[in-house]
Amino acid sequence: MATYNGARFLRAQLDSIAAQARPPDELVVCDDGSTDATVAIAEAFAREAPFPVRVERNPQRLGAHQNFARALARCAGNAVAFADQDDIWLPAKLGRLLAAMEDGDAAFAFCDARLIAEDGTPLRGRTLLDRRFPLDAIARAFAPGGRPLPLMLKRDFIYGTTLVFDASLREALLPVPDGWSHDTWVVNMLVLLGERGAAVLEPLVLYRQHGVQASGGMTAPKRVPYATQLAAYEALRERALAVAPALGRSVAPADLALLDEKIRYLRALVEIERLPLHRRAAPIARELLSGRWRRYSPRVFRIRPRWRIGPGAA
Repeated sequence: MATYNGARFLRAQLDSIAAQARPPDELVVCDDGSTDATVAIAEAFAREAPFPVRVERNPQRLGAHQNFARALARCAGNAVAFADQDDIWLPAKLGRLLAAMEDGDAAFAFCDARLIAEDGTPLRGRTLLDRRFPLDAIARAFAPGGRPLPLMLKRDFIYGTTLVFDASLREALLPVPDGWSHDTWVVNMLVLLGERGAAVLEPLVLYRQHGVQASGGMTAPKRVPYATQLAAYEALRERALAVAPALGRSVAPADLALLDEKIRYLRALVEIERLPLHRRAAPIARELLSGRWRRYSPRVFRIRPRWRIGPGAA
C-alpha cells in the first residue's frame, strides 16, 4: 500500500483488507511524507491486525507510482496485490484473484470494480472495466489463445487496486521507468514476457471517486506529451527484450510487432506536433490511412495544436 495524506479514507480500506476471506500474509505500507494522521492510523492498525503490518516512511517524496514500486520491493510473499489508500475491497477479492491465477496457470489476475462517491454511496453507471472496453472483448482477450496486448496498447484498463500478480518476476519489473504508472508497467511487462493473465469480470473492489485521487474511473485522461509517451514505450521494449533471455523467455514476434507499430505511431505524433499547423494535413492523413490511429488512440482524433493523450490513457 502506498499512502500520502489519506487519513480520511484509510481506515475503511484497512478494515476491508482485514476482512478478506483469504487474508494477506503481510501488509507493507510505504508512506510518502504524509502531514495528516495517515501514519498514526496505519500504525494503530498494525498493532491490532491479524497479520504482520510494516509501516515505513520515505525519507523523501517519491510520488505515487515510485512509492508503489518501493513497496513492491519490500514485499516478501509469492504474490503481490497493490492497495490504494482510499478504496474498499469486498471480502472475496484476494481469494477469488489468487484462485483465478492458480486455476488458469496465470502470472496475474485482475477483477472489475464498482465506482462509489466520496461518502461511499454507489455511483450509477457502468463498472470500471466496462467504461474502458466491452466486457466480452476483455474476456476474449484473456481467454486461452486470446491476445490482450492490442487492448493494452490502446488504453489502460487494469488498475492496481484490482490487480494481483506473481512476485517471482519482481526483479524484472523493477525499477519502474519514468513515464509509467506502476500497475500499467507491471501488466505490460508480464504480457510481453509471455505470461498469462486471468480476467475476473466481477466487481470485487469499491473504487472511490474524489477530488484529490491520483487517478479515477471518471476522471479525464491525463494529457502527457507524445515525446514522453514515446520514451516510455521505448523503455518498455528495451526492458522486455533485455530481461526475457535471462528468464528463459522470449518476446513473441507478433507482440513485438504490435509494440513496434505503437512506437511508430507515437513517433509520427511527435513529428506532427513539431510541424506548423499548415504542414500537418499530409502526415495526419498518412497516419489515419495506416490504421494506427484507430488501433492505438484511446480517443477519436481531433485536430488541436496542443492535443495530447497520456500513455495508454485510461
